[in-house]
This record gives sequence, C-alpha cells and structure tokens, in this order.
Amino acid sequence: MIYRILIIAALSCVYSFISAQTTSPLTRTMRWNATGFTDQIAHVVATKPCQFVTYDTTKIEWIQKDGKIVYTLPVNNTSGEWSDPDTDGSIVYNVTLNDLTGSLTITRTGASIVLSLNLTGSSDSINNTYTISNFEIL
Repeated sequence: MIYRILIIAALSCVYSFISAQTTSPLTRTMRWNATGFTDQIAHVVATKPCQFVTYDTTKIEWIQKDGKIVYTLPVNNTSGEWSDPDTDGSIVYNVTLNDLTGSLTITRTGASIVLSLNLTGSSDSINNTYTISNFEIL
C-alpha cells in the first residue's frame, strides 16, 4: 500500500514539473512586443510600438504609449492548438472591446510572428496586423 502511494506521489510530481514547463499561450500569461503595425483598412504602415499581454484564455491587454493607454479585451473563446510559441503554430482568441467584436490571432511561421487584430462594430472597425519582435512568459 505504501509503495502505491509513493508511486502515485512521484508521478504527480513529474506531471506537475512537466505541466509547469509548458509555454503554451493557452495556459500561460505572455507578453507579445510589437514594433509596429499595418492598418489594413487605411493601408497605412505605422512604427508605433505596443504590447499585447495574453492571460491564458481569459483576457488580453492591449498596451499603448508606454502603458499610458491600456485596453482590456475579454476572451469569449479560443480555437487552435499551439503548445510551443518557439515553433510554428497559431491561436485565435475571439474577443470584445466595448461595442466591437472579432478576433485576435497570433501566428508563427519560421522566424516571423504576426498578430492580427480584427474587430467590427456599429460605427468602427479595426483591422491591424502587428509585427511581433519577441515575446516573454510572465
């Protein structure tokens, strides 16, 4: 009996260690640093840095002007499986911002990471593509 308890405890420790090592955006809080963006509606390229902080599957903060402006986008649901942002993959967050609804998609292909923000509402729309220079696990 004690032998079984020790094996179960050891396996639980191993599982906890492996789970803690995952870098999946679906299970971790991560900051994505953008160097600029392209407004796909106005066809304008801007070199205005900003950050996006993804809080697993609950919310995303869009941080502008060195933290002076912060928008919180609640996440309604997600799609896609991406276990390691160091490898190719993507995740789609379905989000809202005030009266706007849409998606925020983060995609890695090779060395390139792109974040697309597409929101529509009654009077406004946002369709921006951000160049992500790096990310960090918080």
